[in-house]
Amino acid sequence: QNWIISDYWVLYGGAIICLVIALHPKRTLYALFGFVMFAGMMLQDAYEYTSWFYPPHVNVYVADRYMSQTIYDYTTQITEKISARYDSLSYQAFRMFYNRGGDVHRRLFNSVASVYLWTNDRVLVPGQSAERMVEEFNEANEIVVLSTASQTQPLLDMLFSLIDVTELERHLFPHPLGDIELIFFRINKDN
Repeated sequence: QNWIISDYWVLYGGAIICLVIALHPKRTLYALFGFVMFAGMMLQDAYEYTSWFYPPHVNVYVADRYMSQTIYDYTTQITEKISARYDSLSYQAFRMFYNRGGDVHRRLFNSVASVYLWTNDRVLVPGQSAERMVEEFNEANEIVVLSTASQTQPLLDMLFSLIDVTELERHLFPHPLGDIELIFFRINKDN
Protein backbone atom coordinates (compact mmCIF):
# COMPACT_ATOMS: atom_id res chain seq x y z
CA GLN A 1 0.00 0.00 0.00
CA ASN A 2 1.41 3.38 -1.00
CA TRP A 3 1.51 6.04 1.68
CA ILE A 4 2.17 9.74 1.42
CA ILE A 5 5.10 11.11 3.41
CA SER A 6 2.79 13.37 5.48
CA ASP A 7 1.13 10.28 7.00
CA TYR A 8 4.39 9.50 8.78
CA TRP A 9 4.35 12.24 11.40
CA VAL A 10 6.15 9.90 13.81
CA LEU A 11 9.06 9.53 11.40
CA TYR A 12 9.21 13.29 10.83
CA GLY A 13 9.07 13.94 14.55
CA GLY A 14 11.76 11.37 15.27
CA ALA A 15 14.04 12.83 12.62
CA ILE A 16 13.58 16.37 13.96
CA ILE A 17 14.18 15.28 17.56
CA CYS A 18 17.36 13.48 16.49
CA LEU A 19 18.61 16.65 14.77
CA VAL A 20 17.98 18.67 17.93
CA ILE A 21 19.76 16.06 20.07
CA ALA A 22 22.67 16.16 17.62
CA LEU A 23 23.40 19.67 18.82
CA HIS A 24 24.41 18.24 22.21
CA PRO A 25 28.18 17.51 22.01
CA LYS A 26 28.16 14.13 23.80
CA ARG A 27 25.19 12.65 21.94
CA THR A 28 25.98 13.69 18.39
CA LEU A 29 26.81 10.21 17.10
CA TYR A 30 23.68 8.62 18.57
CA ALA A 31 21.47 11.39 17.24
CA LEU A 32 22.92 11.17 13.73
CA PHE A 33 22.43 7.41 13.74
CA GLY A 34 18.79 7.92 14.76
CA PHE A 35 18.28 10.58 12.10
CA VAL A 36 19.66 8.30 9.39
CA MET A 37 17.38 5.51 10.60
CA PHE A 38 14.26 7.69 10.56
CA ALA A 39 15.13 9.32 7.24
CA GLY A 40 15.80 5.92 5.66
CA MET A 41 12.41 4.66 6.80
CA MET A 42 10.75 7.75 5.38
CA LEU A 43 12.42 7.34 2.01
CA GLN A 44 11.74 3.62 1.83
CA ASP A 45 8.04 3.99 2.60
CA ALA A 46 7.39 7.01 0.37
CA TYR A 47 7.08 5.21 -2.96
CA GLU A 48 5.70 8.27 -4.71
CA TYR A 49 8.85 10.21 -3.91
CA THR A 50 11.46 7.66 -4.90
CA SER A 51 13.78 8.45 -7.73
CA TRP A 52 16.54 6.80 -9.74
CA PHE A 53 19.07 7.11 -6.91
CA TYR A 54 16.88 5.49 -4.24
CA PRO A 55 15.03 2.44 -5.57
CA PRO A 56 11.88 1.33 -3.75
CA HIS A 57 13.18 -2.24 -3.38
CA VAL A 58 16.72 -3.31 -2.65
CA ASN A 59 17.95 -6.12 -4.89
CA VAL A 60 19.98 -8.66 -2.97
CA TYR A 61 22.16 -11.30 -4.65
CA VAL A 62 21.56 -14.76 -3.26
CA ALA A 63 24.21 -17.27 -4.26
CA ASP A 64 23.22 -20.69 -5.53
CA ARG A 65 23.82 -22.89 -2.52
CA TYR A 66 23.97 -26.00 -4.69
CA MET A 67 26.44 -24.64 -7.27
CA SER A 68 29.31 -26.93 -6.23
CA GLN A 69 27.06 -29.97 -6.22
CA THR A 70 25.73 -29.06 -9.67
CA ILE A 71 29.27 -28.65 -11.00
CA TYR A 72 30.18 -32.05 -9.56
CA ASP A 73 27.11 -33.72 -11.09
CA TYR A 74 27.71 -32.29 -14.56
CA THR A 75 31.45 -32.98 -14.36
CA THR A 76 30.65 -36.61 -13.65
CA GLN A 77 28.21 -36.83 -16.56
CA ILE A 78 30.60 -35.23 -19.04
CA THR A 79 33.68 -37.19 -17.92
CA GLU A 80 31.71 -40.44 -18.21
CA LYS A 81 31.03 -39.63 -21.89
CA ILE A 82 34.67 -38.70 -22.52
CA SER A 83 36.13 -41.68 -20.65
CA ALA A 84 33.77 -44.13 -22.38
CA ARG A 85 35.07 -42.98 -25.75
CA TYR A 86 38.79 -43.64 -25.14
CA ASP A 87 40.55 -46.91 -24.26
CA SER A 88 43.57 -44.99 -23.07
CA LEU A 89 43.60 -41.46 -21.70
CA SER A 90 47.14 -40.87 -22.92
CA TYR A 91 48.39 -37.42 -23.77
CA GLN A 92 48.15 -38.19 -27.51
CA ALA A 93 44.52 -39.33 -27.34
CA PHE A 94 42.87 -35.89 -27.28
CA ARG A 95 43.09 -32.23 -26.42
CA MET A 96 40.27 -30.21 -24.89
CA PHE A 97 39.18 -26.95 -26.45
CA TYR A 98 36.89 -24.47 -24.69
CA ASN A 99 36.62 -20.80 -23.89
CA ARG A 100 38.21 -20.64 -20.45
CA GLY A 101 37.33 -17.03 -19.69
CA GLY A 102 34.17 -16.00 -21.51
CA ASP A 103 31.76 -18.86 -20.94
CA VAL A 104 29.04 -19.10 -18.32
CA HIS A 105 30.16 -22.65 -17.54
CA ARG A 106 33.89 -21.92 -17.21
CA ARG A 107 34.06 -23.40 -13.68
CA LEU A 108 32.42 -26.58 -14.91
CA PHE A 109 34.74 -26.80 -17.93
CA ASN A 110 37.79 -26.22 -15.71
CA SER A 111 36.54 -29.00 -13.47
CA VAL A 112 36.18 -31.40 -16.41
CA ALA A 113 39.64 -30.43 -17.68
CA SER A 114 41.18 -31.01 -14.27
CA VAL A 115 40.08 -34.65 -14.42
CA TYR A 116 42.21 -35.08 -17.57
CA LEU A 117 45.52 -33.56 -16.46
CA TRP A 118 44.69 -29.93 -17.03
CA THR A 119 48.16 -28.90 -15.86
CA ASN A 120 49.74 -31.02 -18.58
CA ASP A 121 48.69 -28.61 -21.37
CA ARG A 122 45.82 -30.76 -22.53
CA VAL A 123 43.54 -27.70 -22.62
CA LEU A 124 43.75 -25.27 -25.50
CA VAL A 125 41.87 -22.02 -25.26
CA PRO A 126 41.14 -19.16 -27.65
CA GLY A 127 43.72 -16.43 -27.26
CA GLN A 128 46.78 -18.64 -27.47
CA SER A 129 48.97 -18.16 -30.52
CA ALA A 130 47.65 -19.88 -33.63
CA GLU A 131 51.02 -21.61 -34.26
CA ARG A 132 51.08 -23.14 -30.78
CA MET A 133 47.48 -24.29 -31.09
CA VAL A 134 48.06 -25.94 -34.47
CA GLU A 135 51.18 -27.63 -33.12
CA GLU A 136 49.28 -28.96 -30.09
CA PHE A 137 46.33 -30.07 -32.22
CA ASN A 138 48.62 -32.01 -34.54
CA GLU A 139 50.13 -33.92 -31.59
CA ALA A 140 46.72 -35.33 -30.65
CA ASN A 141 44.33 -37.65 -32.46
CA GLU A 142 41.09 -35.98 -31.45
CA ILE A 143 39.73 -32.72 -30.06
CA VAL A 144 37.04 -32.51 -27.39
CA VAL A 145 35.09 -29.24 -27.55
CA LEU A 146 33.10 -28.01 -24.56
CA SER A 147 30.82 -25.03 -24.96
CA THR A 148 27.55 -23.46 -23.95
CA ALA A 149 25.15 -24.24 -26.80
CA SER A 150 24.54 -20.57 -27.57
CA GLN A 151 28.29 -19.90 -27.91
CA THR A 152 29.35 -23.01 -29.80
CA GLN A 153 29.46 -21.64 -33.34
CA PRO A 154 32.10 -18.91 -32.78
CA LEU A 155 34.31 -21.46 -31.01
CA LEU A 156 33.90 -23.95 -33.86
CA ASP A 157 34.62 -21.25 -36.46
CA MET A 158 37.92 -20.59 -34.69
CA LEU A 159 38.69 -24.31 -34.61
CA PHE A 160 37.86 -24.76 -38.31
CA SER A 161 40.09 -21.81 -39.23
CA LEU A 162 43.06 -23.43 -37.45
CA ILE A 163 42.88 -27.09 -38.41
CA ASP A 164 41.01 -29.58 -40.60
CA VAL A 165 38.68 -31.71 -38.45
CA THR A 166 35.75 -34.09 -38.88
CA GLU A 167 32.91 -34.19 -36.37
CA LEU A 168 32.43 -37.61 -34.79
CA GLU A 169 29.91 -37.23 -31.98
CA ARG A 170 27.83 -34.51 -30.39
CA HIS A 171 26.17 -34.62 -26.97
CA LEU A 172 23.85 -32.07 -25.40
CA PHE A 173 23.48 -31.70 -21.63
CA PRO A 174 20.49 -29.60 -20.50
CA HIS A 175 21.51 -27.06 -17.85
CA PRO A 176 19.57 -24.21 -16.19
CA LEU A 177 22.22 -21.63 -17.15
CA GLY A 178 22.29 -22.79 -20.78
CA ASP A 179 22.66 -26.15 -22.44
CA ILE A 180 26.17 -27.60 -22.68
CA GLU A 181 27.55 -29.14 -25.85
CA LEU A 182 30.24 -31.81 -25.86
CA ILE A 183 31.59 -32.41 -29.36
CA PHE A 184 34.27 -34.88 -30.46
CA PHE A 185 36.35 -34.15 -33.57
CA ARG A 186 38.92 -36.27 -35.36
CA ILE A 187 41.96 -34.37 -36.59
CA ASN A 188 42.54 -34.96 -40.30
CA LYS A 189 46.29 -35.36 -40.63
CA ASP A 190 48.09 -34.85 -43.92
CA ASN A 191 50.13 -38.09 -43.88
